[in-house]
Amino acid sequence: SNPPYVTESEKSLMKQNVLDFEPELALFVEDEDPIKYYKSILDFTKYYIHNKGSLYIEINDKFLEQIIICSRDYFKNKLIFKDLKHKKRLLVFSN
Repeated sequence: SNPPYVTESEKSLMKQNVLDFEPELALFVEDEDPIKYYKSILDFTKYYIHNKGSLYIEINDKFLEQIIICSRDYFKNKLIFKDLKHKKRLLVFSN
């Protein structure tokens, strides 16, 4: 999954080539609840990912710990992968 994970306050830091070709709805989340989409996705997995299922999810590294805390009720294991700029960018959850 690749939910919106750039906060509204980070909007000014985005490169123009991204802003020109990506819809705002796909990029930005409100500052008040930046992990709201992750919570929804995790709730979804409760019903649709069983035993040996996995969830691959792109993240804003600023919210890594919050997302991991929310995932504890859903998954036992996690792997963290970095992007080409060495930012923690991908979380893989499994049981």
